[in-house]
Amino acid sequence: VCPVDDCDGKFKWKHSYIDHLRAHLNERNYTCQQCDKSFVRSSDLLQHKRSVHEGVRYECRVEGCDKKLSQSGARNRHEKDVHNYHHQ
Repeated sequence: VCPVDDCDGKFKWKHSYIDHLRAHLNERNYTCQQCDKSFVRSSDLLQHKRSVHEGVRYECRVEGCDKKLSQSGARNRHEKDVHNYHHQ
C-alpha cells in the first residue's frame, strides 16, 4: 500500500511499488538521448522512443476508422469503447 497521503495505490509486485514511489518523488532515471525527456520506468522511455522518434502507431482495426494510437492498449480501448469491438 502506498504510504503517501491521499494515494490509494496498492501493488502486487515490489517493482511496481518502487516505480510508484519514484513517480511520487519525481525520480526520473531514464532519459531519452534524442530529446532529454525523462521517465520513471525504462518501459515508458522505450514507448516514448517508439511513438515519438520512430513514429510507431497502432491503427484501429475497425473498417472505416482511420484512428492511429501510440500504444496497443490505447488502440484496444478505443476499439472497445468507440466501436464495441473485442479483438480475439
